Amino acid sequence: MNRKEVVAIAVRLFSIALAIYGLNNLPGMVMYFDREEFQNAAYVFTGVSSLTFIVAILLWFFPYTVASKILPNENPEKQAYSWNREEALTCGFIILGVYFLYYVISDAIYWLYISNYSLSFEDLPVELNADQLARIYATIVEFVITILLIFGSRGIANIILKLRYTGINSSNN
Repeated sequence: MNRKEVVAIAVRLFSIALAIYGLNNLPGMVMYFDREEFQNAAYVFTGVSSLTFIVAILLWFFPYTVASKILPNENPEKQAYSWNREEALTCGFIILGVYFLYYVISDAIYWLYISNYSLSFEDLPVELNADQLARIYATIVEFVITILLIFGSRGIANIILKLRYTGINSSNN
């Protein structure tokens, strides 16, 4: 297997997790359609859930396209080969980033829903407390780390390998 195939498998697994997350939200969405005062929230919730399913379907049908966008260009003649340390670490960081992306997306959807809910009641404003604000900031930091893991995987792998072999290379000289 080459790197693109491994990342494509991770993308497909991510699409399954995203679809399951969308299915978990469906029962909670039904209760919002029953009450008149929650109609706007129900439509927002439906839109977000629909978008989740659309992204899951797109990731399922186009995993190689996503993998080729994430991974740097490789020689097309090399179909299967043994990986060196840098390639293995690069793929590992991308897979780890895709795994964390699932949690970031689910948290972001939750916080977008909560913020929309708090803004929908003009006569009774709902303020976010310090704990909730801290969790929103944590989600933002998780998003940044996830983007770094996915798109900066090669650089992170190079840094780790340099740190790992710095003492070995200097003692050989």
